[in-house]
Amino acid sequence: MAEEKEALNQEANQISDQTDTQEQQEEQKQPEEPQVDEATKRKLIKNFFHYNEALFPSLWEFDILVTYISVALGLFIVFYFNPSVPTYLIAAIALAIGFYFALRWIEPYYKKRREYSMRPTADLMQYWLVDDIKNIVKPTARDLLSIPSTVPDENYIIIPYAIYWEHPSIPEEAILRADVGGPFIYSAYHIQILVVAESFLSLYSCDYNWVENEILNQQTQEFFFEDISSINTDTEVLDYKIFDQRDKEEAPTIGRVPVIIIHNKGNEEMKVIVDIPVLNVTPKIRQNTIRIMQVLRILLRNRRAGEVFE
Repeated sequence: MAEEKEALNQEANQISDQTDTQEQQEEQKQPEEPQVDEATKRKLIKNFFHYNEALFPSLWEFDILVTYISVALGLFIVFYFNPSVPTYLIAAIALAIGFYFALRWIEPYYKKRREYSMRPTADLMQYWLVDDIKNIVKPTARDLLSIPSTVPDENYIIIPYAIYWEHPSIPEEAILRADVGGPFIYSAYHIQILVVAESFLSLYSCDYNWVENEILNQQTQEFFFEDISSINTDTEVLDYKIFDQRDKEEAPTIGRVPVIIIHNKGNEEMKVIVDIPVLNVTPKIRQNTIRIMQVLRILLRNRRAGEVFE
């Protein structure tokens, strides 16, 4: 028994060391956060999703067509009529009209370019997302679950996944995503937080409208450690149709996703969705999912071996 406990402790320490190394590497990669107040930060987050890269306007739009005609008319008057004050005045008016409509044609393009250039970088958005989950959602979970302050941060396992389908509590205009050159950054998430306390395992879950910084549909569940009978992995079918496919005929649903199911002796279950691969979220919020099963199983083994996980 002593040898088994020592082996479990070594395994737990190895996972802890790996996690610490990963977290240190992530801290080194963190972008420098600009000094902005909360209101400005929320505005920048919204801008990130609402402003796309500006496209040069068409050369056949109404405003530029008026410019063509006005400039041609002004030059025609200058070169084909006798020089006089009225001639130059009419030509100047025609050229001024052309200049005005040219500004109307090009000004929206430069405005969108300015707005797009002011968007936060993808790295900063990912940093803000992780920071908001840790400093806004996590304290809310701690307060709702009445978790003692003595429970260390290492005992919180945060597992978010993106929402990109019709949702009853988040308006469609707030469910957005941005392509950052591979993975996507989303504006709405379902946050799950497993908390390992001294004598019980708690699960907090909520929907998070990141753009508006709203926490919705909070739910909690708790199992006493001594009542946990098994921890298993499985898959579950999600019938949601993501926005990019919902208008297609016979559009496929999300399909099977990996889940972790924790059972207690009363045959109740605590279920956590680990990831939705088809949504391809940024790795920044999936960094802890690989070790979830390892950590939870070690906790259960240590408990059965008569030890309390710290």
